[in-house]
Amino acid sequence: MAIRFPVTDVRPMGRTARGVRGIDLREGDAVVSALVPSPGEDILTVALHGYGKRTELGEYREQGRGGLGLINLNVSERTGPVVAALPVLPSDEVVVATRQGMVIRTPVEQDENNRISRLGRATQGVRVIRLKEDDEVVSVTRHTAVQEDAPGGPADEPPDEPEGEIDA
Repeated sequence: MAIRFPVTDVRPMGRTARGVRGIDLREGDAVVSALVPSPGEDILTVALHGYGKRTELGEYREQGRGGLGLINLNVSERTGPVVAALPVLPSDEVVVATRQGMVIRTPVEQDENNRISRLGRATQGVRVIRLKEDDEVVSVTRHTAVQEDAPGGPADEPPDEPEGEIDA
């Protein structure tokens, strides 16, 4: 399940406060992620058995805080439960790690044949990673593209010689 509500519905409070209810959980449900997406980002959802999908933010209608939410992924024996949900852009890559130590880095959308499909909320998704028997996804993170001419990017090579004088 997923719920979308304005961040202004969560009032500022101290570190020791108990907080407010964000979603009304059903038996067996757990909160996997809390995120604040930016305009133009999709929500990437990845499940335990390596299936995932991108969904447009507009598919999640705004609700009041503390509601039951909407179906985010059609969870089945094939997909397993959701392990990650995060905002992504088509230019991003994602890094997926498994319990047995396998790690892949894959583009969110490189071309028509190499991408994580953009699907509706109540679907099972596509295979994001092929798992060995008895392996499962444990972590997913977003890797944003670094522009070649951006400060700190690959174009910024350190000088061959240190500049200035060194007193010893």
